[in-house]
Amino acid sequence: MLRDHQLRLPPDLTLLLKALITLEGMGRQLDPDFNIVQEVTPFMQRALLKRIAPDTLIKQGWLSLSRMVELLIELPNDLHRLLDLARRGALGVRLDIAKPEWLAKELDRVVNRLSVSLITSALIVGSSIVSTVEGGASSFVGLVGFIGAFLGGIWLLFSIWRSG
Repeated sequence: MLRDHQLRLPPDLTLLLKALITLEGMGRQLDPDFNIVQEVTPFMQRALLKRIAPDTLIKQGWLSLSRMVELLIELPNDLHRLLDLARRGALGVRLDIAKPEWLAKELDRVVNRLSVSLITSALIVGSSIVSTVEGGASSFVGLVGFIGAFLGGIWLLFSIWRSG
């Protein structure tokens, strides 16, 4: 459906969804009745209820109202200055569409670190789940996952230390 409408998910959300799908698959291998939606629903409900709780809405409302009052107080002076500039012919528009290279590189580094930390976290959680299963190759798979998480964590720490 996303492709049909030419939409893209942010990479962070894509990685999170992949991790959840992987965890659900592993959970179903351990317990065929496992349903990640049932497991996650209470957490999502609490987060949603907290977001729409009356005290939260009141705080947000007061904040918005105070900003609007401040804007209304400043509006006459701002309009006066704007009209004065227009009358003098000094009103201009400046559009700067420069994309600094350093910002793109920094964003790339931040996204890479975030990706490694999400994958490391998913490996730790998944390996913990797999390691608790008795028998078979699950303990070996869990150990491999922990080693991968350890290496990812070391790389992440080294990357952070190197960049200051």
